[in-house]
Amino acid sequence: QATHVQKVPRDRIVQLGVPRFESYFDDRQTTPTAHIHSFNRIPEGKKVILYATTSMPFDDIQALKLLDQEISSAYPEYVILFRPHPGMQRRVGEVNATECGFRNVYIDQQLAGYYAARFTLQTGNYPSFDAPLDYYPALMKSVVGMICPPTTLSLEGALNGVPCLMICYGDGRNKWLSPDLVSQYENVEEVLQFPGVVPCYSETELLSCFQRIVECSKDDELRRRLVEATRYVVYRDEKPYGRRLSNLVDNLLVAEAP
Repeated sequence: QATHVQKVPRDRIVQLGVPRFESYFDDRQTTPTAHIHSFNRIPEGKKVILYATTSMPFDDIQALKLLDQEISSAYPEYVILFRPHPGMQRRVGEVNATECGFRNVYIDQQLAGYYAARFTLQTGNYPSFDAPLDYYPALMKSVVGMICPPTTLSLEGALNGVPCLMICYGDGRNKWLSPDLVSQYENVEEVLQFPGVVPCYSETELLSCFQRIVECSKDDELRRRLVEATRYVVYRDEKPYGRRLSNLVDNLLVAEAP
């Protein structure tokens, strides 16, 4: 991108990484992973699959219905933690997940109030929510798998060795930037090449892809390779992001000094 599109000479390019992901490389965990179960009222011993929505409209409820039925019949040791996106856009015919009678779906309590407000506000202007970032590392270390349309959160899961079922089909109703279109973006295609990331191109494939994700979650070697594959996308070394940025500024000042 830098050399071929923006025509920046290669010797003028420095890799800094992304500060957004820095907390995943910090061993000083502030929130215990056990907190995720208790905070979200999930029984101890249950294996958690995170279902993360995106800001773009998609019929997540239909997918959750299929998954909830499958877990009831074949995967009693698993549950789904449904996490609404903090900036979900207005959705045609949106259904409240808490009113669907799901047996194996829990809503992420960090966003429960925000999500409920989407169905009680009369103004038509849905609220937004600024999610504290220190919650994510504990969340990603607590789940064994992920299900989501194309979203950066799939990469954050991969950084923690969490296999992902990526929904790459549209729902036929909300067509603006639908998953089948976003899955064709180059940056998403790169993530789809990771070991342990399973693309689902049709609703009819959802349950078979779910089975694959469950199997991937049990493969420690695959999870290790998944973490390693993220190095192609997310740069990191032994120094924190702040130190890399400070070193770059120091070097630029020295280079420009008379």
